[in-house]
Amino acid sequence: MMKFLFICAALAFAFVAADELLLTTCARMNDGFLGDKLAEVACFTSCSLRNCGNSKCVFRDNRPVCACGRCADGAG
Repeated sequence: MMKFLFICAALAFAFVAADELLLTTCARMNDGFLGDKLAEVACFTSCSLRNCGNSKCVFRDNRPVCACGRCADGAG
């Protein structure tokens, strides 16, 4: 299961946004249903690796980023 999540995160990380190169887990969050779900899985995986309980793709400074919350040991 961990390999699957890692592969999903790697694929989402590798996608390129339309106008510019965005190498974030949430770069494709506005590209339809599949892009949104792939971004959610990649963000969840990223936050899980940091020992966080919540994950969500959000816009900050006009860039899509993965926001983690409820992190143990101050990881988030």
